[in-house]
Amino acid sequence: MSKLQSWQPLAAENLQEIRRRFKTIFPAQEYGDLAERIGAHWIAALEQLWKAKDPAAKQQDLTYLPSDPLSRIQQSTLVIAYADSIQRTGEATLTALEEFLSRFFPAIRGIHMLPACVVAEDRFNDGYFAQVVRNRIHDRFGSNDQFAALMKRRFSMADFVLNHVDIRNPRFQAYLDGDDAAGECFFVFTEEEYQRHLANGDFAEVFRPRPFPLFTIFRRRPADARIATMNLGERFAEMERRLGAATPPRELLGILYLFGKVRNDQMLLDEDYRHILRFRDFLRENTRVDPDTLFVLSETQEVQHEPYIFTPEIRSRADLLEAIGQDPELAASYEKHDPEVFGPEVRVLTTFSHVQADLNTSTFEGLRMLAEDFSWYLAMDINLLRLDAANYAFKKWKTSCFGLPEVSHLMKILYLSMDSVSPRIVPNLEVNDRLGAVLEQMADPQGPPMMYDFHLASILPQVFNSGRIAALPRIFEMIDRYEIPESSIRFSLAESHDGKSVRGSMDLLTLAERQALAEVVEANGGRIKYKATPEGREPYELCCSTRDSLVRLQDEQLEIRRYLSFYTLAFALMGRNVKSIYFNDLLALPNDHRRLERTGELRDLKRTRSDFDALAALVEDPDTFEHRIARGMNDLIALVDSDPALHFRGREAEILEPLEQSTPEAVAVVHCCCADDHTLILINVGAEEQSLVLDPGAARLAVGSSSGDSLYDNITGREVKPGEDGNLALTLEPFQCMWLSAAEIRVNATLRFRL
Repeated sequence: MSKLQSWQPLAAENLQEIRRRFKTIFPAQEYGDLAERIGAHWIAALEQLWKAKDPAAKQQDLTYLPSDPLSRIQQSTLVIAYADSIQRTGEATLTALEEFLSRFFPAIRGIHMLPACVVAEDRFNDGYFAQVVRNRIHDRFGSNDQFAALMKRRFSMADFVLNHVDIRNPRFQAYLDGDDAAGECFFVFTEEEYQRHLANGDFAEVFRPRPFPLFTIFRRRPADARIATMNLGERFAEMERRLGAATPPRELLGILYLFGKVRNDQMLLDEDYRHILRFRDFLRENTRVDPDTLFVLSETQEVQHEPYIFTPEIRSRADLLEAIGQDPELAASYEKHDPEVFGPEVRVLTTFSHVQADLNTSTFEGLRMLAEDFSWYLAMDINLLRLDAANYAFKKWKTSCFGLPEVSHLMKILYLSMDSVSPRIVPNLEVNDRLGAVLEQMADPQGPPMMYDFHLASILPQVFNSGRIAALPRIFEMIDRYEIPESSIRFSLAESHDGKSVRGSMDLLTLAERQALAEVVEANGGRIKYKATPEGREPYELCCSTRDSLVRLQDEQLEIRRYLSFYTLAFALMGRNVKSIYFNDLLALPNDHRRLERTGELRDLKRTRSDFDALAALVEDPDTFEHRIARGMNDLIALVDSDPALHFRGREAEILEPLEQSTPEAVAVVHCCCADDHTLILINVGAEEQSLVLDPGAARLAVGSSSGDSLYDNITGREVKPGEDGNLALTLEPFQCMWLSAAEIRVNATLRFRL
């Protein structure tokens, strides 16, 4: 290996390019010396990281060849799992997860661990994407060392949440407690500043991924040191003392205190929500005012309680007082003392939810915080690093604040940083967008080496519900429009921990097809998140399990066959790309209505946390639905990961047309190839028997009756012989699949399902 080919740590050209990119993002005339300061700090952090890195990991890094970036990929399907997807009383959840996968799914050698750092479990945490800190594993899950060891053992991907932290983050709490410097890590405004920006139209174009308020109201610590030490009850008493004879009942004081948050239509923490309940009870018991004349239910909040907000007529505290027969002049007296007693209200940018404060990557403090947390991941021996919500990582007012040019430079700084100290980690850019938008970024020579694709999550249910494959050729027509570098690869999924992305297939499915899918989801007990468009209400996320996104079948055996066919088609379409499967889909777990009722979060319908012993008992019983799904799924993954035609150095999959077929568009014929290895995968997507004629030569599978050649079906273990003309005349039962290759694909026996 020549010196030119080998990787070198902290290469001068990388460090120089990091400095240059910072200067591009932060021109001196606008940001002063920020680029110089953060560039120096960032590089010093990388130097310290490399110095402290594990010697064994260093040695492996030094063997990496930058000329062959795909050498970092493995042909191993990753299970997308929470650290506590499966739990057993008395032990770390990471231990239970590792044991369950090893015991029942030996074919799965890869894992995408969803955010596993410290979270607030006593309230909404956005499926663990609201992290209190981003550099320490949550105690209930296990330890930092246990997490690192698990990730090292498997083909692994960790999840770095770029855009935000939980509001319990120590820096955010320091800001609320009076540390102005800590506030520079976030986007924070006084009410006056916020109203000025609002009037100036600064937030008008900001892209909203969710229907929640863009800014959430918080209160800072009162300036008076005496009051600052008081608890909330004592502060109410202080307010009563100041108002004197004009003091209203405590229940009314509570709603005046909470007024801004209720008016903002933001989801409330339990300690805030109780003030609404007390006020409503007070009205019913002590007045003739019907609380429902003052409140309506929010159309956007996802909570387990009734999400009360004020009616449009209640625009101010004075309006509220007048509506209940109180003196509206009390509002002015109250508001004079409110910030002094309860602390001034501030508005914080919370793009994703009321408990996720956006990181400000245009300040030194915010960037330093990013560097510290990013370094924690780079020090680990992992294969892939998911950069979550990357397109939101830089904000500039009077823009969409989504996918700005500065984001590209910031992402490049992250890539260069990885290349400087952890070259074997592949950055995986997560952008939940149309397939065309993903491919456009990947076609950029300076683009990411790996990106998520989300299109299959909606397309596959549409295909099986309609019994027609009409949407599938559109995928490859889209891919053919772009010149993607051979060293770039997608991370493909058919399901994830979030709702099914409708946005991911916006350029592939018609509005009618998307709405038809939404109708099935709702009929099966799923929930739909809608957004308003000029054409009317349109679904943008489908909250349901994969199993419940499909039209109900009365025949359980047929349902099992269809489910396995669903994933056979999914893996075939993924082709050369990195393949994944959501943990709950390994067993076709249904919608979890109990969890939804408990949390109110729509996505929790598909975020079941399973008991180890209960689930193991089902998988071990050969008569159960779960056993048959688990066995079939494991052995399918073993085949997929053993087939050389689906190797990551191969070509994109393609859809082939049969020469003849009994029903048009009823059977998917997918060709996968890598070098001289070719596989033809057939999936009947409907509940009727289908017959078709294929030319195997179209997939470069040379067979002929004269030579006695035949193909091998790796699913049934049978040979498939051609006719006199060399073509294959086949009949497929409902939802039957065939996996045809020139010879049997050898699958290591250790990967097979066993009990």
